[in-house]
Amino acid sequence: MPNPRQNGPPMTPELRDAFEQAVGKFLDWKCATSEPQVSFKEQSWKISRLFWLVEFYSGRAPEHLHAAAYNFAQEVRHSNRNLRGYAGSVPRGDTYASVAQCMRHLCEVLYPSGLDNRAS
Repeated sequence: MPNPRQNGPPMTPELRDAFEQAVGKFLDWKCATSEPQVSFKEQSWKISRLFWLVEFYSGRAPEHLHAAAYNFAQEVRHSNRNLRGYAGSVPRGDTYASVAQCMRHLCEVLYPSGLDNRAS
């Protein structure tokens, strides 16, 4: 059965740019700091919330974003004994939704204490 969350409308250029920035900020995030934020629709959004939003978009993600998410997830799985059996962290496709879900899961697994789950 198809995932209804992956049948969303086309992404706007503004959301694509914010998502790309969020992926970059995630890759540079150090756990000791608070959750990074990006600007979207003239507001600051926590990256985990932006990743959640992008899970609704089924368009094909650029290869460099898919590769960044996949490579980071693989690196984490191979370097962290506690995550070696965690298969849910790699992107399951090349869509924005798949990459965003991977990134959100990595946020939750790697930095659970760093996430501020209050509304941004």
